[in-house]
Amino acid sequence: MGERGIWSVGPFYRYEKVRKGANQLDEVDEINVYWAGSSADSKGFAVVLHTIHIFTGQVPSFQGGKEIKVAAGSGRRRVQFLPPLGEVSMFHLGHPEPVTIPRFIRGLKTVTLMGGLTEEFLNNLAIAITRLGLTNTPGKKQVLGRLIKRLLPWLEKIGPSGTPVSGIRVDIKGKKDGRPQHLVYQAVDHMNNLTGVPLSIGALMLGQGQVERTGVFAPEADGAIDPDAFIAALAERGISVHNTRGLE
Repeated sequence: MGERGIWSVGPFYRYEKVRKGANQLDEVDEINVYWAGSSADSKGFAVVLHTIHIFTGQVPSFQGGKEIKVAAGSGRRRVQFLPPLGEVSMFHLGHPEPVTIPRFIRGLKTVTLMGGLTEEFLNNLAIAITRLGLTNTPGKKQVLGRLIKRLLPWLEKIGPSGTPVSGIRVDIKGKKDGRPQHLVYQAVDHMNNLTGVPLSIGALMLGQGQVERTGVFAPEADGAIDPDAFIAALAERGISVHNTRGLE
């Protein structure tokens, strides 16, 4: 690359919690990334298409020290998020974390990405339509996405309304001074803030020369984004990162 690096554009607010937790441990064995969203929080066509896409087909996961493929929409698990979200059903989905994180944080045995919508019936609908093969080509995804976008106001009336916020949770497991540790970092805000604000902070850091690494890399890479400075910048813009379980 040129004078400065280009990171893989992805969910910045997740990657920096990963790096923050990893820096606190001597050994990192497992990283589980979870996100929860609501159709009430983000209704754009791109969001609908993204949801359809990540619920489709075989997606990457990192288990047993190697990258594998698992079925999108599988592995249902209930995960606790900060209020007002509470417990939300999580599923394996197509996202880059299981691919990039093991490349930059060595020694990991497990990296998973799971997510889900707070409206349970929409999760079930997404799984059902992908299992029927209605999303297995780009053309089908476009057609179905436009249909769901038009029907969403009526679909939302089928089940309980979702809380119009989104959440992120990152669990990092490993050892510190020979003792097992489990760190948890969480944040809750509106999706437009959780997505746009972190990316803008990263762009500012790059422009101000705060990113030392050159080349193409993920934000959790050494010499990329300083997690403490990044999290402080988030707080300055109203997004708080909570450590809900400290070093044991």
